Amino acid sequence: MTFIRENYDLQTLNTLAIKANSRYFSQINNINELIEIIKFAKNNDLQILILGGGSNLIFSKDWEGITLLNSIKGIEVINENEKEVELKVGSGENWHNFVLYTLDNNFFGLENLALIPGTVGAGPVQNIGAYGCEIKDFIIKVEVLDLEDKQIKTFDNKDCNFSYRKSIFQNYGKYFITQVYFKLSKLENNVLSYPALITYFQNINMDLSIVTPKDICEAVIEIRSLKLPDYKNIPNVGSFFKNPIISNEHFLKLKDFFPNLVAFKNENNWKIAAGWLIDQCGFKGFKDNGISTYDKNALVIINIESKTGKEILNFAKIIQDKVKEIFDINLEIEPRII
Repeated sequence: MTFIRENYDLQTLNTLAIKANSRYFSQINNINELIEIIKFAKNNDLQILILGGGSNLIFSKDWEGITLLNSIKGIEVINENEKEVELKVGSGENWHNFVLYTLDNNFFGLENLALIPGTVGAGPVQNIGAYGCEIKDFIIKVEVLDLEDKQIKTFDNKDCNFSYRKSIFQNYGKYFITQVYFKLSKLENNVLSYPALITYFQNINMDLSIVTPKDICEAVIEIRSLKLPDYKNIPNVGSFFKNPIISNEHFLKLKDFFPNLVAFKNENNWKIAAGWLIDQCGFKGFKDNGISTYDKNALVIINIESKTGKEILNFAKIIQDKVKEIFDINLEIEPRII
């Protein structure tokens, strides 16, 4: 039987450093172990919580089921030609380390997504994105274990129902992602549409025409490091709120009152910078009861004194209410609430 622990402390396994216990806990290294644990969970009527890097979770209470720490590893080239390469990647691989691996091997496309915390398997769940790119644009298919019938299944890209920070895999408790298949380019195809990247290279007097994918990766790492604190020293989950999407009519009304509104065209709607909204409400660096917004980025909430998930959510609601009052916009919390 795969080793199972009881009453396991999860504080070091979530990047907000929230104190929470799991009734049962097991580390999963391969599919056979996973199937064995799933049987145990079903036989004992236990709900299953899947943990990767713990960077997208808020524990509002203890977990009364079983927590599975995903440690399925491996990176394999399964197909390649002069222009492209296809990779099969274990879902428990560290995402940032995988991005660095691709660049070390001159496989391009993921450089804009550097330094995002978490595992490869967590990427498709949230359809992670940053600096003009989203993971959905590089995924061929996702392999899962269906936790209901314990069968291995494969979802092609179109079947994953990817949209902004969403996918079919947010049906939590139904699938355990085991492998993710990527198609990357061997030819440089830089994405430099994001203003922060353009500004970065302008500030160092670097011509955009000579920028390489490795340059982009280094720029993203530097920019993110300035905007986002290291969770190992300052507990956080990165961006706490999603960038809200509003109608064109709503955008035009706000633009009249707030000429400096930071927004990006999103098909027929507008994506508003949540950090700008929060900053305009005076919450950058705001502190209350051991919780704070980051003084360099209002979109980040930091857990200074290891407060509970409930206390953090109460703090977030203060921000949500004010943004609603001033801008008539509902801020949606990005991490999953347990």
